[in-house]
Amino acid sequence: MKKALKKTKRRASRIAKNNKSAIFIFLVALVLIFSIFLLFNGEKYSKNEAKYEITEVDIFSLKDLKSSDVSVMGLRLGERVQEVLEKLGTPDFKTEYKDNVVNYEYSKAINLDETGIIVQMKNGYVTQITIKKPFEEFLKGKTKVDYGKKDIYMMFGAPDNTEFIPLKLGSSTIVRILEYDDIGIDFTIRKNKCLGFSLVLEFQEYNI
Repeated sequence: MKKALKKTKRRASRIAKNNKSAIFIFLVALVLIFSIFLLFNGEKYSKNEAKYEITEVDIFSLKDLKSSDVSVMGLRLGERVQEVLEKLGTPDFKTEYKDNVVNYEYSKAINLDETGIIVQMKNGYVTQITIKKPFEEFLKGKTKVDYGKKDIYMMFGAPDNTEFIPLKLGSSTIVRILEYDDIGIDFTIRKNKCLGFSLVLEFQEYNI
């Protein structure tokens, strides 16, 4: 009787050990599968898709407009140089400034006769995307450049801040920048006429 009990206990012990081993192997397999999944799909899922593509959606009519939710021909704020080249191609002009700031200007590269997009990067990240008048043919509804200062105030209210800067480096022509921090958009104004608007990166979200 005692021998039978011992055999039964040994069998139960072996079954328990086998069950623990099976569970352990199963968990290890799950971890490996998940790791492989992340390896091959990590880049795809590490970035959220933009909510709105500016060439498809009238972003100026949105109630929840945020520059971080908008893409321009697939390009978003915060992306890297390689992604700029992949999505917009080689720029027609490239200008380098101090503090690792670079501007890419696009015209013929996106089938326009004049500059329609200026992509500004700092330390390799897209920090600003400026839309100029020639790009209006790709825009929808109320989203356009051809506005006066009063029109912008009517749509977005008074800006959070206003800056006065040279039109270009070394230029004596001064333009006014209307900064709307809540939505991350700046309007460049000269003689009360809009020259372009920019999607601006919220710097606190990135270590740039």
